Amino acid sequence: MAYGAASSSKDEYAKRIAYLIDEKGRVAQAHPKVDARVFPKEALASL
Repeated sequence: MAYGAASSSKDEYAKRIAYLIDEKGRVAQAHPKVDARVFPKEALASL
């Protein structure tokens, strides 16, 4: 819930979202909609 993946603890499942965190622990990129089939390659490419 802290990152917006669910709106309450009663939600049946979380949304598919992703955050890339930099070396200082800050959010470097936020991805509110993630397609699990392609996101891993996209995330690695952006690193």
